[in-house]
Amino acid sequence: SAPWTSCLSGSPTWLYILYLPFLLRSKIVEYQIIRKFGIDWGPALLFEYGIGVLEHLDWFTDGAFPVQAYMCEPGITAAWVA
Repeated sequence: SAPWTSCLSGSPTWLYILYLPFLLRSKIVEYQIIRKFGIDWGPALLFEYGIGVLEHLDWFTDGAFPVQAYMCEPGITAAWVA
């Protein structure tokens, strides 16, 4: 897992690396749709596109979090209670 996490049994780094192609593919498809409709790339659209990247990452971490919480719960609970 990442060195800044408090649990060594959490989501491994390779899982995030494995996820990266899915993120890139989704944003490429979105870019192709935007081009197909001829939408202008103004500041608002760039902002929304960037927020879309963060939203996709949020979706992924929402899926990975229950596993990490299950693996880390005993150690984290003891650290927070002490």
